[in-house]
Amino acid sequence: MPSVSLSITNFMSQFLAVELDSAGMVATSGVPVVDAAAQESLSTGLPAIKKSDLATDGSVAMTVPVYKEGQIVSMAGFLAHCDQQTLCVMEVWQPIGVYDELSLTLGYFGAMERFQNVSAYVRFEKGSGLPGQVWENRDCIIHDNLPSHPGFLRAAGASADSLQLAIGMPVADEEFLASVLLISSDAFPIAKAYEVWHPDGDQFTLTQAAYQRVSDDMRLEIGAKVPVAAAGSPPSLVDLALQQGAVVTGEQSERLWIGRDGCEAGSGMGIAIPFYQGDQVHSVLVCVA
Repeated sequence: MPSVSLSITNFMSQFLAVELDSAGMVATSGVPVVDAAAQESLSTGLPAIKKSDLATDGSVAMTVPVYKEGQIVSMAGFLAHCDQQTLCVMEVWQPIGVYDELSLTLGYFGAMERFQNVSAYVRFEKGSGLPGQVWENRDCIIHDNLPSHPGFLRAAGASADSLQLAIGMPVADEEFLASVLLISSDAFPIAKAYEVWHPDGDQFTLTQAAYQRVSDDMRLEIGAKVPVAAAGSPPSLVDLALQQGAVVTGEQSERLWIGRDGCEAGSGMGIAIPFYQGDQVHSVLVCVA
């Protein structure tokens, strides 16, 4: 299975493209905690969060299924290093009960007990807060500068724990199933760049973006347009996710930093996750570390 490893000083230690074989079964990753999460996602059809059983391992895995026309076609795997000082969050929010609102059903909060306690009692209506916005739009949403972001309703908790940005991802079959959140801090960044690209004919348009510890020349403006890779040209991760219709990972800088011709990108590693509406890829989330 393709995967890339990050420095252990980051919260995220691996991005993984979890593959399904021709029979629709999950291929082994060689990482037991990731395999356990992937098997649970395949069984339930929902995102899964699993913590390693090994006391000395200190890792937690989250898997996010990608649906196309009612079938799981791929999964994104996130393997994180965790300890008592970790300041990053993984969350799953689902429509639960008779009310039209989302509740927290799974989460990893590291050292942030206060933020966890607040989150356990919060509910989000459709369009309210980041989970509710993901639900309403059925698309990836990025919130930056969380302590002052008007749409991030847990801003006080985010400020107390130095949380900087959050990525919301939809999991939807015919019906909406869950909002999945990754929340990154200054001290334990998940990645350097977070971008949402929408395919539009022969080009991609950047509709959401946030950056951590990235120079100004590597940051793109919202609305930036990049042509789809021509035949014979090296494809970016965004191109590969669109072509394959599945989660992809990579570490070649020219594939990661789409739209930065002439910039010194340096080394990097990343993941691209396609999200469907019907049988078409509607958007691609790219995280680069």
